[in-house]
Amino acid sequence: MAALAYNVLSVIATALKSCHELDAGEIEISPYCLATEIRAHYAGMMIAVPAAQ
Repeated sequence: MAALAYNVLSVIATALKSCHELDAGEIEISPYCLATEIRAHYAGMMIAVPAAQ
């Protein structure tokens, strides 16, 4: 599970860097802040989207 989570974070970080055309040494992406943002948006989506029945 940890390997999967690390791979997901790596994909997100790479997508952010390539989308915004950033050099690898130019920015440091905090895994903690990224996970906090995902958790906050997930909680909001669970409220906004009705459960499948």
